[in-house]
Formats: sequence, C-alpha cells, structure tokens
Amino acid sequence: MEKVIIKIKTENAAFEEVGVGNELARILKDMADQLEDAYNFPKTLMDLNGNKVGTVEYE
Repeated sequence: MEKVIIKIKTENAAFEEVGVGNELARILKDMADQLEDAYNFPKTLMDLNGNKVGTVEYE
C-alpha cells in the first residue's frame, strides 16, 4: 500500500503571527500547487518566514 506522510511542526513565530489555521492552509496549498504542476512531492515544507517546519514522504 502506498501512502503520503505529512509532518508539520506548528511551534514557531509564523504560526503565531497569522494563526495556525491560516499558516497550515498556506503551506498545504503551496504543496498542492507543486504536486499539481509536476507531480513533484516537496521534501521540505517551509513557513511564511522561510523556516523548515515539515516534511513530506511518499511510501
């Protein structure tokens, strides 16, 4: 069985500045755009401030 694992840490300033829901939505929309354009799983997820906050794995 194949699966996608998305891990996102919500402990930094970007999530406090715009709210957890807003920042999660922005990150997931960005990931979705990358998938739609090239079926390319981003390995690293970045917050609004350019910090690494998560990973995507395809198994």
